[in-house]
Amino acid sequence: MGLVMRLIFEPDTLSQTEQGSVTGVIYFDFGEGQTYPGTGWSDFALVLAGWWMSAVKELEQGECKAKLLFMDGPFEIHLFREGDDQVLMRCMPTRSKEQIDLRLGLDVLKQEIQRTAREVAHACDAANLHARAIRDLEHLNDLLKL
Repeated sequence: MGLVMRLIFEPDTLSQTEQGSVTGVIYFDFGEGQTYPGTGWSDFALVLAGWWMSAVKELEQGECKAKLLFMDGPFEIHLFREGDDQVLMRCMPTRSKEQIDLRLGLDVLKQEIQRTAREVAHACDAANLHARAIRDLEHLNDLLKL
């Protein structure tokens, strides 16, 4: 069948540190047992959602390359724009992970990241977590609607 891309966020894992950082399980699932950085990966979900929305916006504005970074671990995904509406998504290899390449529509990537960003923001609201980053995320979400 080939690889597909789904961004997984588990709202029940959301927590906030005393310093205000919001963490939770967030990772990419490509089907066929391939995930990046890995199944159950916990990271700074609110920060990542904002960064990733900004990366998509860069591609929409004509940039040829962008990165989806993770705060924990040596993991990053390079995005290469191919033509008007296609993206090569390259999950960079590490000692424990092989490189994963997937071509998909920019609109598909955008929709998946937006959906996840909304889920993160909603989960933060539902859990009464408050952070300046939530306002930043909502602003970026508004920008991506344009």
